Amino acid sequence: MAEGRRFGIIHPLYLSFFSKELYRDVAQNWKGYGILYLFSAVALCMIPFVLLIQSVSSDYLSREAPPIITQLPAVTIQKGVLSIDRPEPYFVRDKKTGTPIILFDTLDKTDPPQKAKVPVLVLKTEIVVRGEHGEVRHFDLAGIDGFHADSRLFFEWLDDFEDSFAAVFYPFAVLLSFIFRVLEVAVLAAVGGIFTRSRSVPLSYGALARLSSIAMTPAMVVGAVFTLAGAAIPFWWIAGVPISFSYLYYGIKANSGASS
Repeated sequence: MAEGRRFGIIHPLYLSFFSKELYRDVAQNWKGYGILYLFSAVALCMIPFVLLIQSVSSDYLSREAPPIITQLPAVTIQKGVLSIDRPEPYFVRDKKTGTPIILFDTLDKTDPPQKAKVPVLVLKTEIVVRGEHGEVRHFDLAGIDGFHADSRLFFEWLDDFEDSFAAVFYPFAVLLSFIFRVLEVAVLAAVGGIFTRSRSVPLSYGALARLSSIAMTPAMVVGAVFTLAGAAIPFWWIAGVPISFSYLYYGIKANSGASS
């Protein structure tokens, strides 16, 4: 008969590295598939990654954005019609190379071949954006009225973006990582089921799913610690898969009574 649950949701963050008692408790006394624990672990371990991405993006924008913003004209849109406060055609250029990156041509004075070379083309009633692989997107300005922005406002938007980036990006990062981890749990539990049947270890699929969530914890924690220390390991989420398999094997053996 199963004893009462001994370990809480925090304990696996460090006990999963070595504790057979934890793996026994998870398999025998925890309930469900370990989804709540997995989500909590993912949410915690994603914090250093999101902070790293925020730092990298902030450094990049602080370096690359100001030279572009200072060149931008004041833009006004009235009843879907755009105008600027500079003579046209007006080019915003890469400061390092001098290559045009934005062309304002609301008066349609530029030759079509020249227009086709610019990544961003701002016309009277639409904005055309060309991707690196030739894809073209058109953004219609119809329906926009009473809009006005200048370089001061663009800098304010840049500051707001940098301040709010982590809060906006974090939920999406957690969701995507959680989906990946749920799929990983399903694969680990399925493989674990094959192993337990061949060794006659009495573990249900739910127990194997819970063990899989715990077995993934060491790789997630190590990845988070390295990221927090500024030494993020490229593609660690792939390298961590065999580590998770190893810990699942360890957890199954702990529940079968086999020696380590």
